[in-house]
Amino acid sequence: MEAIRRAGIKLRGTLQCVYTVDEEKNGPDGSIFLLDERGLRADYEITCEPTGWTNADGSWGMDIGVANAGHFLIEIETRGVKTHIWRPDTGINAVSEMAALITALAQTRFTFTPARLSGGTPPMLTPVRIGGGVPGEMQFTPDVCSAVFAVVGLVPGMTQHSVLADINAAMRAFVQSRDGVEASLRPFPGALFVNATQELADDAEPAAAIARAYRQILGTEPRTYRKNAFNDTIRFAERGIPSVTFGPGEDGWPPINEYIRIGKAVAATRILALALVDILGIAP
Repeated sequence: MEAIRRAGIKLRGTLQCVYTVDEEKNGPDGSIFLLDERGLRADYEITCEPTGWTNADGSWGMDIGVANAGHFLIEIETRGVKTHIWRPDTGINAVSEMAALITALAQTRFTFTPARLSGGTPPMLTPVRIGGGVPGEMQFTPDVCSAVFAVVGLVPGMTQHSVLADINAAMRAFVQSRDGVEASLRPFPGALFVNATQELADDAEPAAAIARAYRQILGTEPRTYRKNAFNDTIRFAERGIPSVTFGPGEDGWPPINEYIRIGKAVAATRILALALVDILGIAP
């Protein structure tokens, strides 16, 4: 914003830069707090999370995220029969059963209507945490095991009820195929169900302004897509504010040594500056 002022550009409108610190926890103490508790409002919103990509030949670009997939955390527990480790064949090992259940749940068929933009992955389950057994008790096989799963790739129309119903159906089929195994399911305590957002039209602002600036700076046509991850775009879009995600960095999130290429950061900055001037208007 200061650079725009120094350039002598007068804007018809106002520009707010908002930073939130709760993006990794789905926004209750960040974007949700600002929107619902502090009454933050805007005509448009842009989240500068990574939307970049790089081809094998080195060519690259940044897509415009006009929608987001939803997600949900759940906890599943398996129960078996404890036995001494010298006779594991006489019991039912809850950890072994959880391993088999994880494999079975990978084939869960979710109920949904395909979206115009489906996202990087289809609706699916992935385990993120597992635990079983009693600390200090190594002489017995575990009779209880729990695992936390992320349900990702959700599209509009999928609800907490429909997701839990689909997983419960897969769990019932698994339990019926085993002898003496019990399994239960619940939402992970404290986790929020995050709905997928509807696609913003490509010709709607602020997507259209970013696309115009993208063509001017990079000379190619940008692509629009559904971003698979959570970011604050979701919370603004839920409240009727036209919102998009656009920024440098690979949309693959390396878990170690995350990085952003300087060339992409410079290009994204130029594109966003042009888009903001376009949206707000230059006074004659």
